[in-house]
Amino acid sequence: MSISCDPNELIQAASCFKCIPPGAQKEVMISLLCQWANKGSAPVVSVPVNTGLPVITGTAQVGVTLSGSNGTWTNSPTGYTYQWFANGVAIGGATSNTFLLTATQLGTVITFTVTASNAGGSGTPATSAATSAVLPAVPVNTVLPVITGTVQVSYTLSGSNGTWTNTPTSYAYQWYANGVAIVGATANTYLLTTAEAGKTITFQVTAINAGGSSLPETSAATAAVLTVALFFVTTTGVNQVLTISVLTVSAPMTVDWGDTNTTGINGANTNLTHTYAVAGTYTVKFLSPLLVTAFHISDAKVTLNSSQIKTISNVTDFQESSILAGSFYSSDVSAWRPTTFYLYSMPAGYAGTFNSADVTAWRPSNFYLYGMPAGYAGTFNSADISAWRPSSFDLSSMPAGYAGTFNSADISAWRPSIFYLLSMPSATFTITITVGGFAAWTTVTTLNMSADNLTQAQVNQILTDCYTAFASRTATGGTITLNGASNAAPSGIFQANCPPTSGKETAYDLLNDPCSVNPTHKWSTITTN
Repeated sequence: MSISCDPNELIQAASCFKCIPPGAQKEVMISLLCQWANKGSAPVVSVPVNTGLPVITGTAQVGVTLSGSNGTWTNSPTGYTYQWFANGVAIGGATSNTFLLTATQLGTVITFTVTASNAGGSGTPATSAATSAVLPAVPVNTVLPVITGTVQVSYTLSGSNGTWTNTPTSYAYQWYANGVAIVGATANTYLLTTAEAGKTITFQVTAINAGGSSLPETSAATAAVLTVALFFVTTTGVNQVLTISVLTVSAPMTVDWGDTNTTGINGANTNLTHTYAVAGTYTVKFLSPLLVTAFHISDAKVTLNSSQIKTISNVTDFQESSILAGSFYSSDVSAWRPTTFYLYSMPAGYAGTFNSADVTAWRPSNFYLYGMPAGYAGTFNSADISAWRPSSFDLSSMPAGYAGTFNSADISAWRPSIFYLLSMPSATFTITITVGGFAAWTTVTTLNMSADNLTQAQVNQILTDCYTAFASRTATGGTITLNGASNAAPSGIFQANCPPTSGKETAYDLLNDPCSVNPTHKWSTITTN
């Protein structure tokens, strides 16, 4: 066997061995060594060895994605494989360097194992330190909190927790007024104070479990908080007395007299008085105005504005007259539903407007609006109140400029006992008498339409309608008043006629019943021009 090698290469190759076999074997070995020396060699590669353990980052909590680092390795790894473990048990499919925790891992500890590899093979797996036990996900709101209660100063509101996922174990609360946190209002109830008057209220809930606190969730806002009802008393000397004619409440209520004194009342109170030691102007407050069901005031020391008492919206009996000053606007009280309403005989300068359109939804049994001063304004149309069924109605002596239209056809379904529509300003207030408008009024005992600029035909028609109702009349006695400088006289002569054919004959027959239509239910007095 021939060997063609550089002797120096052979010596270099042979030097790798401690001994070379003799004979042919020596030639073979020299040949192999020569080939190795000519072609170069593949060095031996060591597998990676871990010098720094993998590390898990992220919060151990359901819904959170954890990340695992590779750790630190020798011998230049060219690849890595991963495995996540829960309580030491491999999690199926969890073989990337991130892992989204689910409810399955709740309460377990998580570890992360990395195996590094290179051309020499795979190193020994290295495992991270364990996390703390996996926490539940924080609560998530599915139904917002809700506020319940009367949105009124001195009333308590309550807030619900709402509905949450992930089983909250506790809740934190905060009340807000116009979006600003109310200091100290951190319970699920809140007693409204005067500081919140006119503001909207919201209620915020934060749900808490072992995983932490949720994002806060806020209720819908309430309407603006209604204030206490109030009016003013002006005294000009010592020991002057305020008298509230009637003050009835449905439950115990406090009256603040404005001079550091208060009185607790309950039920019906008549001629409720308070003495003011020194002269001054005082603010009287009803601290729970929704409890007020009746309020009568006619003290000449009082200044009262409807905007400041509109919160007595459950009042069924309201009577105001002859006070010192103030204002009354029907728009302030459109939410009221009184069965008795009196507003009359107000002083010069008393301001406001009263429009029938604002009170269409009322159903009063007794309605009185009369004797208002110059400058008091409004519009009153019978069409707006056709659904009323009052027992007593009085719209009278309104000032110049007060407007409206009043047609007897609109009130033909009424069955009043007392009806006053008199001394209305003819330039702006129009009265129409339609045939049959009063023809079914069998219960009326007082019908007064004096000084209304009525024509003779209108006066005749009123009397004729009353005569139509006469046969079925259930009332006894009573007065019809149709005189006054601006009203025309009825037609004809005041005499008996069966049946009557003129206005005055009709009046005679209503008083005397010569035709025996209804002898026990005759009228007592009829006054015309």
